[in-house]
Amino acid sequence: MVRLGQKISKSEVAATDFVLSKWREFGFSLLVFSFVLLEIILPRLDGGQRPNLPLFACFALLIILFNFRYLRRNLSLLKKPPFFLFFLYIMWLFASTSWSYLPSESMLQAGIFGIGFMSVLCFSDLPAYITARKVISLTLWVCVAGWIFLLINPQVAASSHVMWRLNGIMNHCQHLCLLVVLALVFLTVQRTRKNQDSKGLLKYAPFFYTAFIFLLVTLLFTKTRAFTTFGLLSIGGIYYLNAKKVKKIIIIGLVLMAGLTFFFDKDIIRDVYARQESNDETLTGRVTIWQKSLDMVAIKPLRGYGFSTFNSDLTSSFFTGYTAAHAHNAWINAAFEIGIIGTTLLTLFLLTGLATYWRLFKKTGKVSYGFFALLITFFAGFMGVIFGGKLGTSVAIVLLLMSQEFNVDKKPHSPRRGLQDRSMGMRKPAQYQSGRRGSIPL
Repeated sequence: MVRLGQKISKSEVAATDFVLSKWREFGFSLLVFSFVLLEIILPRLDGGQRPNLPLFACFALLIILFNFRYLRRNLSLLKKPPFFLFFLYIMWLFASTSWSYLPSESMLQAGIFGIGFMSVLCFSDLPAYITARKVISLTLWVCVAGWIFLLINPQVAASSHVMWRLNGIMNHCQHLCLLVVLALVFLTVQRTRKNQDSKGLLKYAPFFYTAFIFLLVTLLFTKTRAFTTFGLLSIGGIYYLNAKKVKKIIIIGLVLMAGLTFFFDKDIIRDVYARQESNDETLTGRVTIWQKSLDMVAIKPLRGYGFSTFNSDLTSSFFTGYTAAHAHNAWINAAFEIGIIGTTLLTLFLLTGLATYWRLFKKTGKVSYGFFALLITFFAGFMGVIFGGKLGTSVAIVLLLMSQEFNVDKKPHSPRRGLQDRSMGMRKPAQYQSGRRGSIPL
């Protein structure tokens, strides 16, 4: 472990751990916690609303206030094509308030997206493996709390509509599923790197496999078919990209055998994926939502009806006694709310992000933490809304990882000798020398 001002050789830099002051560590932990807080079940206030957004806004604004100079320095990340496109996308969200069907709601959700993005930039100079560690640790605690909550209040911790599905302390089983999938992906990447990025008990095989199995069991109890499939395929893909030639042939053979089995015995697929409420051609009502949404998109194709307007009386006629939260497809939802222009910006951001990750993989030979996380959220968008809707936990985590892994020109902050660092109260020791060669200033 490297301390401030300690001289090390270049060969030792890669093998050392990145050390944060206790206050910057606290600020970063608060950021990741606030991202998860977006989708945790909290008690309703007197007006019937849950305080998730106000709490997130307060935490994010505090983080921005105390880390503003880091934010200002990391604004250079906007020169990267994916983040320049995402900046334009956020600007379009704000612009949509001028013609929105619900201007106040559009401004609120666009504002949440804006301060969320700014808080991400405050920590884009940190290495991505620190984010992966935080997400894994917090996800384990969320899962433990979820199972305990299930014993205390099973009516809230699990959905019993038609079939039993675990929500835990998250407000929807799909949100719990995505968070667990991301943690499993990060654990897998750590394992393929021979635990160089691991810390604590998870560095040891028994604890790693215990955590992995615990998360996997929790994932299966969410009974989220598409997202679980994307997650498991991604874990297999990580092992494939890191495998030697012989192991790759074995993996391809197993995939071909599974594919032939499913092709000649389609009952297996039906038994695994079928549900009582979705054994029809509407995919649990998705096709109905898609058809009716596209009919309304045709009326306002370029600009849409305004950001965060899908869950309103605009769509209340889609079903009797039920208003869908979103279009259950990222691109249809985006086209409905922000039109073809906004949808194009979002799609270009996702595609350039994936292309950048692929170039990083070809250059370094290592699978980045955010590569499969972004890939999962991309494909999950065909059956749900991750990107293309309001700011959620998975979107925020993926953005944070992308900002850290694409910020290849990042340089640790180097304040002057003896200067107090006011970012969340961090203080530099007096012996610290700015720009000292062979030291790691944080």
